[in-house]
Amino acid sequence: MIAAFKTGDKQVIAEYIAYPLWRMAPIPSIKNRQQFIARYDEVFDETIIGKIIASNIENDWSVVGSHGIMFARGEMWIDFSGKIIGVNLLTEAEKRVRAQLIADQRSKLHESVREFSEPLEEWITRKYHIRIDDMGDHDYRYAAWSLNKAVGDKPDIELFHGQITYQGNGGDCTYTFSNGKYKYVCSVYVMRQESEPPGELEVYKQGKRILDDFVVKDLLAQ
Repeated sequence: MIAAFKTGDKQVIAEYIAYPLWRMAPIPSIKNRQQFIARYDEVFDETIIGKIIASNIENDWSVVGSHGIMFARGEMWIDFSGKIIGVNLLTEAEKRVRAQLIADQRSKLHESVREFSEPLEEWITRKYHIRIDDMGDHDYRYAAWSLNKAVGDKPDIELFHGQITYQGNGGDCTYTFSNGKYKYVCSVYVMRQESEPPGELEVYKQGKRILDDFVVKDLLAQ
């Protein structure tokens, strides 16, 4: 793989990608080799490529349990077959694309949820349309609509001051929101098989789980 980056052959590098390749929300994921080749210069710039080419296999790559092989501090991940399963850096080109997509999102949301620092998750579960946004200063907001409503409508529920907990360096995490005797737990599954759901909503009432709702569509990964 390192040799492929040295030659800069996009066709060869495309064979080292495990599709779909997730990009930071709301940038669409890369679904196949044709899309990867077209967006190669957005994903990999000279800085990232230079780090990969200069990397030392013994010092810069490490096995992290069953999650795969981590490059540097999680800047890139590969699986045990040698396929790239995660690129966790944004180039300047992707930052510009992302800024425009976020602006488009704001214009479609209800005014009560239009302000946020970063969009984190937007899911369709079996029962709800859910958004999780970073409000800045480690404050996270949960908003949910019933499936018969649009995001331009006022959400059925808004919760603030959520807490985030990471599981390893692969991107898996949980967001926890409290609402009186209720607790809402949103689990994000990045390091997963393609057939597995990208996330899960669990609702607890006084410690007893009353809802287990899997994500059927990840809107920010489209």
